[in-house]
Amino acid sequence: MMKKFFALASISAVAGVIAAGAMVGCSSDTTNSETTDAGETTDAAKPDSGKGKDGGGVDAQPEPTIEEKTVGKECTTNADCEVANAVGDNGCSMGGFKGGDLFGTPVCIQEACTPAGANDTLDKAFCDDGPGFCLPNSASTGICLPLCVYGSDKIEDPGCAGGNKCQAYYIGSDSSGTVAVGFCSWACQADTDCKGTPGQKCQKETGMCLTAPTAYTKKLGDSCADPSTSTPSTECECNTVGGTSADKLKGVCSHQCITGAAGDAVCAAAGTDTAGWKCTTKLPTKDSKGNAAFTKQIDNVAGTCALPCKVAADCTALSTSLGLSTPMTCEEFAGGSFCQLP
Repeated sequence: MMKKFFALASISAVAGVIAAGAMVGCSSDTTNSETTDAGETTDAAKPDSGKGKDGGGVDAQPEPTIEEKTVGKECTTNADCEVANAVGDNGCSMGGFKGGDLFGTPVCIQEACTPAGANDTLDKAFCDDGPGFCLPNSASTGICLPLCVYGSDKIEDPGCAGGNKCQAYYIGSDSSGTVAVGFCSWACQADTDCKGTPGQKCQKETGMCLTAPTAYTKKLGDSCADPSTSTPSTECECNTVGGTSADKLKGVCSHQCITGAAGDAVCAAAGTDTAGWKCTTKLPTKDSKGNAAFTKQIDNVAGTCALPCKVAADCTALSTSLGLSTPMTCEEFAGGSFCQLP
């Protein structure tokens, strides 16, 4: 049994981007109802009365309960995700969202699932009978995306399809030690990484393949305001302080990256600070009980750009530029120490 320590607050906003309501046409279910011009269901299309053989009706057929177990499989159509006599609720991410494909490498996903509760073990976060991770978009609903797991030394098999990368969501432990458990995420770095619907473009700040990316007016490290104050926000992908403090609507422009030397170069080029932003997963060095957790940061997983620091004073200039009344802190993570919003 895998124990869950906590969810990573730094990516808790991800779910809002792909809430089930933003999906289109992912289900393979079809309906056979016929309606009149007035919108009324005809007698021929109405369901059977439910009578069995003795009552002269047709025996009711049980609904399939077997999951497809195809979440994470590469696909080009919904048919690639279907399995005969299964539930029929898996579909292809290609063309499955209103804004675009999101994933650079299209994969099978499941539109709805039940996420793990606050006191559940990590096993409850799995969906599609194993290969999926239920990313919450509320306390009771989520979307089933490809599951991935990694530790301090390696990414566990089977990993993520194509150019998609593992985004940590929960920190947990099992017999092998501390691991990051999450979902295979979009991670494009250029338009050529968008392998699905023709014409998709890479929104480099988020790694999403979109039909029409936003031309942001600000860069990584610039000050920004909560996106709800500007709909849609054209400033940047804003990582806000949140909470209830006076600074709750203030934030810093963010940028996604893939850990490793190439990701560090992306962050350095995207940032406004000459100190050189780097790519980090911000995974903890200690667990909730103070025991050793992650000993180092591995390459080739989803991360975010952050400003390195040695002491809190290294974050003062950035705090001032953001207009924060409570300054940023310098916190240690497995990939080094970085400035952290209050």
